[in-house]
Amino acid sequence: MRLSILSGLVAGLTAAHSIQERAASKTVLSHYMLGDITEEHAHKDIDDAIAMGLDGFVLNVGYPKLDWVSNTLSHLYGYADYLAGQGSKFRLALSLDLYATGAWCYDKSLGSDCGSPKEYKDILKSFLGRDSYFRYGPNNFPFITSFSTGNQTDKQFAAWKKDFANQMYFMPGIDDTPGFWESHPAWWDYWGDLIDGASAWESAWPQVHGTNEGDMSRDIKVMGPLQKKGKGYMIPISMLQYKNAIQYGANLYRRGEMNMVKRMQNILTMDPQPDIVQLLTWNDGPESHHFGNLWPEQNTDAQPNQYASPEGSDHTALQSLYSAFIHAWKNGGSMIPAFSKRDESLPQGALWHKSIFQDTTCPGGDSNVKYFQAPNGTDAGQDALHWALVVPANAAGWTVDVVSNGKSISSKVLETGLNYGTVEDGIEEGTQRLVIQNGNTIVAGTDRGRCLAQACHDGIYNFNPQVMPVKGDYDNTDCWQVEGEPFLDWAKGEVLGVSLGPRDASADPGHGHDHDSIYHNPFEEYINCDYSQKKAIRQSWLDIVTILKRMPPFDSDGLLETRNFGADMPDRKDDEAFIRNVFTNLKRLYLYPSERDKRNIRISCMKDIPRYNGDFNQTCGDLKLQNGKTQKIGGYAFDDATSSPGGTIVLCDIYFLPGQEHLAAVQEQLDRDKTLRKSSIDMNGKYRLLLHEMVHLPSISTGLIGSGKSRQYCE
Repeated sequence: MRLSILSGLVAGLTAAHSIQERAASKTVLSHYMLGDITEEHAHKDIDDAIAMGLDGFVLNVGYPKLDWVSNTLSHLYGYADYLAGQGSKFRLALSLDLYATGAWCYDKSLGSDCGSPKEYKDILKSFLGRDSYFRYGPNNFPFITSFSTGNQTDKQFAAWKKDFANQMYFMPGIDDTPGFWESHPAWWDYWGDLIDGASAWESAWPQVHGTNEGDMSRDIKVMGPLQKKGKGYMIPISMLQYKNAIQYGANLYRRGEMNMVKRMQNILTMDPQPDIVQLLTWNDGPESHHFGNLWPEQNTDAQPNQYASPEGSDHTALQSLYSAFIHAWKNGGSMIPAFSKRDESLPQGALWHKSIFQDTTCPGGDSNVKYFQAPNGTDAGQDALHWALVVPANAAGWTVDVVSNGKSISSKVLETGLNYGTVEDGIEEGTQRLVIQNGNTIVAGTDRGRCLAQACHDGIYNFNPQVMPVKGDYDNTDCWQVEGEPFLDWAKGEVLGVSLGPRDASADPGHGHDHDSIYHNPFEEYINCDYSQKKAIRQSWLDIVTILKRMPPFDSDGLLETRNFGADMPDRKDDEAFIRNVFTNLKRLYLYPSERDKRNIRISCMKDIPRYNGDFNQTCGDLKLQNGKTQKIGGYAFDDATSSPGGTIVLCDIYFLPGQEHLAAVQEQLDRDKTLRKSSIDMNGKYRLLLHEMVHLPSISTGLIGSGKSRQYCE
């Protein structure tokens, strides 16, 4: 009996050791777009990546000689080094984005010598020796990869490697070279001695117009010859690809809503297995396949921000699926919820869908501006709801319902492991949701997401999916929708006038989703304002921001300035300084959270909040003018701040009446009747009234802190 027990124990230990060796030999990295981010955000990215089980980041570095590059790398490596000292195995590798560097050198006319791998010599020598630098291969050399070869020659790469005495494990993204996918003998003659392995990108997605999601044929074809010659292969996994921005020179959609799920499933059954898996990408929002954090300081380009804003394009719900894959790939077994009490956990996963339908018509779709057109590859798209769950053994037999606009349109009994589906029939506008039940008891569901709508709320054909996480305590309220009326800046190829993230879609303000901070809203409190009034005020501020973004540098002789401030504007130097200061302060309000935090500005929809003003208390009644006539007022403002700049703006009934339009309607009227452009004085508008009252606050006009007894003003 003792011998049997001992034999069983030895066998168990041997099996466990084998599993550990297998897990240790398999690496999962995530591609990471390096950007100018804060140290706090760099730390947060690393913490989140460790929590989901990643082994490290592949840091994509564009032109490496920009000042912020070394700063951000120091943020990341400094923290990763600290964690390494605490025993963490999380590592960082550098990827040379030779495509971006070549484009930068060309655009800046930096000469024909600019753009080679030698541009990266200084940062590589600065970071290759760090404790947290990722090392790989039989010699444990620093791992270096690239995005494309940048049309560089074998001799250029050989000279660059010589600068490092060839002490590297070089696995470039080399699938842009002729003969790679065919493993042509001439390709091997040219590149074979230079590389230790190869990384691929293009196999991550179907070709444009293609629908073969999850296809592995290209990977299998190229991986076999590489591994037979002792070279490694880094295989990609990604969701779809949608990019629409001038910096890409493309408006492109490559189908892949279920691509990530199917490639994970297929990689687990590959024989032989790839050496490294690279997840695309942690934070490349402009390509729409991100699953990590999008930080506002990094994502400032107007075109991609319209469809991949940090506020409205959260894909982090995909992390639970990737975590389950990582655990299964390293340890074997099914994809079940990772990093939790595995016997007690709920199913984890997400639901995702576009925010528009295939037959949605956007306002600039028939124009010659590529940004406004339907993307190349639209024909491969679907009107569908996609979902995936990783299910623990205790949840086998539970059911998941796909719900569209309150109606169940699909139901499935769950099994242990990976479950997924695509539903195309019965989809309606409105809220889309997953609901998970154990018998008749609802145990989990997806949070509220953006509404699926027939209308083109973004002003462009937005194919970036909305991704909603599954939670036990989920938000069961109605979907949200962006607000505002888009109008198109044809010259710049930008959409203006709409918000970029969640706002309450229903008229019920009790949902508790107040997203003022997302829209850089400077108002800390609304007094006695109902939902529709708050909606109008928020849109007015958004219109003001739109105007501020479009406003050129102040020109006292300019047509815009003389129309709005008087023909004698060039002679009023004191007024010019005042106006410049006002608009500088307004711009700072929407650009910098610290400026909003320093000002306590309240909005009141209560008609009468009397305040001391010498002779009388101002209210929303008629204003008696010096000539004896009376005038309705749209609002008034007073400075009642005592410890920080601020004040109160009271908006009267006239502000909310028809005729006081938002910017999009004013723009439409000006486009329709060009004679109105001669004078903006006759034009009404909620944004103009709000701007007028904001200017009356000393905290805006001068930045002063009030005494509590400042003058009152009226419109």
